[in-house]
Amino acid sequence: MSLPKPKISVCVATYNQEAYIKDCLLSILMQDYDGEVEIIVGDDCSTDQTAAIISEVGAMHPGRLTVPIRSSNLGASQNYQDMIRRATGDYIAHIDGDDYWMPGKLTAQMVHFRSNPECVAAYSNAHIIDDAGRLIGIFNNAQPETFDTDYLLRRGNFLNHSSMLYRAEFKNIILNLSGNFIDYHIHLRLSGHGKLGYINKDLVAYRSGTPTSTIKNIPFKVNDMYWETITDPEIAPKFETSRLSAQIHFYAYILYNSVRKNRMSYARHWTTRIRTECHDRFGLIFIQSVLLVFPIFWRSARRKIATMLSGYDFYPRYER
Repeated sequence: MSLPKPKISVCVATYNQEAYIKDCLLSILMQDYDGEVEIIVGDDCSTDQTAAIISEVGAMHPGRLTVPIRSSNLGASQNYQDMIRRATGDYIAHIDGDDYWMPGKLTAQMVHFRSNPECVAAYSNAHIIDDAGRLIGIFNNAQPETFDTDYLLRRGNFLNHSSMLYRAEFKNIILNLSGNFIDYHIHLRLSGHGKLGYINKDLVAYRSGTPTSTIKNIPFKVNDMYWETITDPEIAPKFETSRLSAQIHFYAYILYNSVRKNRMSYARHWTTRIRTECHDRFGLIFIQSVLLVFPIFWRSARRKIATMLSGYDFYPRYER
């Protein structure tokens, strides 16, 4: 007698995504996984037709969708936490309502778990689509089949949130996060309890630049949450070198974009904050960050000077 397949809970977070939510839900309903799949749809008080479309899909597939009643808007992080509390599966998947899955996504990840029992979570690559659903790129280059916290800190947040599937026994890691947080914080916390797995196939369609995109709408807040992630005291001391590398690259990113967009007050803000929070290592962070961005600015300055003096662009636009 074969054992029953593990139950999977799918947490769908949506807000004002009437143009995308049907594709998202149907892609979950059409998965070929032969175990039980619980679908929890967290509509965070949408003001468009999202709720009506969810009801329409639910009527077409009776008993398949659980839609918690929201009396007020929770926000992205708390919306996911509420769904995770309600989840009863052995594994939990996340997907944002403007993305969708490819056929076989859940089955491929469960096979990966069986082959790599040391993994606490599994992810996959994705292809990137625009608002109209046209293919515009690939989310990642090839990644290791399994990796740890060290690799994740050094590479940055390269994981696609809507591809995530993790063992439900670790859900308190997410529930214990306070305030607002980004998915990178979830990935790093999970990596503290085992390896993370990766499937080098496009099993998700990630929609870029939608009206509800967090990166698009609150980029400064995302930077705050990213910094809180890479300074998380829960990161084990043995990963201190890779944590430092992550902080150097983050500050270099801030410096580069502040100069490029003429936002020097923002660079000063982060310089003060990092000096305060990392006073014992600020000198190293500052010097290494400047060394990272200097070649980029020198190339740009060299080009501008040559063009100004000669009236001719010596450095074509396609120069890398």
